[in-house]
Amino acid sequence: MSRRSRPLILRDANNLPLDFSQIDNEMRAEYSGNNIIYLAYARQGAAEGDDVWQISKFSYDGAGNIDKRTWPQDATGTPSKDYSFSYTDRATYTYA
Repeated sequence: MSRRSRPLILRDANNLPLDFSQIDNEMRAEYSGNNIIYLAYARQGAAEGDDVWQISKFSYDGAGNIDKRTWPQDATGTPSKDYSFSYTDRATYTYA
């Protein structure tokens, strides 16, 4: 994966990342009714089919509350928060 696919991360004097709530990134979401199912971020200008997205999937309890957030598995079967997935293929990944 190219480091250029990662969104810019600004750091403080202690080299800790500053949280800007993904404000400068592309964002995509898929809903089922009012519930968000998939949420994804990438750098500005990223194409949905490029392998540069960080994707998460949400599940809900019987009352409609989010009870779990999972991440797609990488080639080794490990859940990954990396920016290396295609938003177009979000439904084909295995999430854990």
